[in-house]
Amino acid sequence: LHLVTLLRSRIYSIRDQARDCLCKCITVFGKRYLKFIIEELIAGLQRGYQHFVLLHTVHTILIHISTLTDDFNIDSAVKTITNLFVDDLFNSEKTESSKANEHENSSYKPSNIPEAKTNKTANVMELLGRLIHSDNELLTCIEPLRQQLSLSHDSRQISKCEKCLQRFQTGLISNTHLSIESLFIFIYHLLTKTEEDSSNEQTNNKSTSNKMIEERNKYYLIPSEPKRGHARVAQSIIHVKKTNIHCLISWTLNLLNKLIKKHKNDDQTFLSMIDPFVNHIEICLNSQYTDVIVSSLRNLSSLLEYSLPSLDKQRITNMYKKVFDLLKMYSSVAGSNDMNDLLTLCYKILGTFVQRSINDK
Repeated sequence: LHLVTLLRSRIYSIRDQARDCLCKCITVFGKRYLKFIIEELIAGLQRGYQHFVLLHTVHTILIHISTLTDDFNIDSAVKTITNLFVDDLFNSEKTESSKANEHENSSYKPSNIPEAKTNKTANVMELLGRLIHSDNELLTCIEPLRQQLSLSHDSRQISKCEKCLQRFQTGLISNTHLSIESLFIFIYHLLTKTEEDSSNEQTNNKSTSNKMIEERNKYYLIPSEPKRGHARVAQSIIHVKKTNIHCLISWTLNLLNKLIKKHKNDDQTFLSMIDPFVNHIEICLNSQYTDVIVSSLRNLSSLLEYSLPSLDKQRITNMYKKVFDLLKMYSSVAGSNDMNDLLTLCYKILGTFVQRSINDK
């Protein structure tokens, strides 16, 4: 409680020394008291500039924990920390205005505080990904960002979500506390959940789209002229209610691809863990979003290097046809990075298909 009082000080050097002392206290107290210390900080640092001091202090604590050689478990405080920083990231406009009102008649503005100069949410997400011990807390970190992707249509908010997810992925790749099996289970569960949400939304939107087409056909009896190039690709995409869940699907597939490359081996246990993802990748190849298709093709290219039970002749033939369809659709609109990556991966996969067919003969 005395350290919280020191953290409220207007002098930066006093606050900095209080943070150092708090980090040493956490080292002595251990993981059992981390959650209670975080909750006391949140309760004691709420008004005005104290909010920025709170965020910087929690960030400093996580950096200190990451440098400890002992096995320090932060799982009890993961939910509290995630909600604290994610709320600050997406409520920044409201927070800044409230802070400005509180400091309207004061010369001590939030902009003069060293702790308020940078947003630390992305750094915190990477630290959480690196320090998590339990696979149960992985969804706890992802859920607030998933909700933002589902509800928000602001490009700036979506960019913030993608940045946080990317940094969280970097932390997970370097995590030494989670087994590869637990990470694969997390990816499989997340893919299943997001695909179900996406399919339900597409079903609802399909009925709405059919009604619009029926109404349009009442007045336009002559079909429209066939399109070419970019217009042909745009025509092939069903225009539905805007959603951003595809960003999370793409992120999950990218994480899967990096884990497969990092733990690459021909062990039977490893093959049994990656085999269930073949079905998900086949489904994602039919997505209307190029980032999901590119991520699926990357995973397919990696999985074709293994002899998996799910990659039977019928499934490989279906994927072979799908890759040809993608080439047919996107070959005339290459130009952006995503399109170039998509076409390059398609040609690479077709070469792999040919090589596999030669080896089978």
